[in-house]
Amino acid sequence: MITYDADWTEQVRLRDGRAVTLRLLRPDDRDELLRAFDQLSDASRYSRFFTVLSRLSRAQLDYLTQIDQCHHVALVASESTGRGDEGVGLARFIELEPGLAEAALVVADHAQGQGLGTLLMERLCRAARERGIESFQVEFLEENAAVRALLEGISDEVLQVALDPETGTYAGRMPVPAPHEQHHAAWIEALVEAARNLRPAHRLSELKGQARTKRD
Repeated sequence: MITYDADWTEQVRLRDGRAVTLRLLRPDDRDELLRAFDQLSDASRYSRFFTVLSRLSRAQLDYLTQIDQCHHVALVASESTGRGDEGVGLARFIELEPGLAEAALVVADHAQGQGLGTLLMERLCRAARERGIESFQVEFLEENAAVRALLEGISDEVLQVALDPETGTYAGRMPVPAPHEQHHAAWIEALVEAARNLRPAHRLSELKGQARTKRD
């Protein structure tokens, strides 16, 4: 049974008391996604998109919004403002092979530090498990002490990552946690940190390739 489907919406409150709505991304979120991207700082763009993109191309927007919500799933967070609903966060996974996916997370600069990334990642994990995703592929820099400390504080089962001394990068898989699992909160936080600080990944390269192909 799929709970996280097109009918799912959830109202949550951030640490500062702001009300936020969580739901699946829709194709008509395209313009809002572009506006939200334009409001990100260069630092946020680099850590989330692995390069300082000046603007998302039409092909990239197509790739990010025209999705099946089965093998490519995206959850959005929005808040009501005087200008209408404004996107403040997005979490997605893309299935790489049966049971394995790559997760990504972005939170608007003005909404960071309020627990939104954790809320989105926790729901993303639930949606992933519903769709048969057992593990997320992760890759992060050796100096990312936050991810390493969180991983080391969970269990040996989660530490399915290895260091490549030549690149200074940890890479591997992390099982998608279930709500009842021991150390669930720390597990989610580790995924949040890993998703926020990923190294360049196959999906982004593929996305760029599609954009180049369409321009050509």
